[in-house]
Amino acid sequence: AGLVKEALLAGDPELLLSGMANVFEPVVFAKHPELESLKKQLRELGAWHCQMTGSGPPWFALVAGRAMGHHLR
Repeated sequence: AGLVKEALLAGDPELLLSGMANVFEPVVFAKHPELESLKKQLRELGAWHCQMTGSGPPWFALVAGRAMGHHLR
């Protein structure tokens, strides 16, 4: 949480993104390569970052704004 707070206070999206990871993704992607493909597609379409939340099926994507979020949806 310290890195996230620091990045938000500094307005530094690169620092914020550098601290985001999910250790379950490699395991899940090995079993379900289509999910890794989906992640790559979201990035190619303009998401700054996307990843699984925890070990379950929900995902999130960081985008430039509401319009980009609607576009990716």
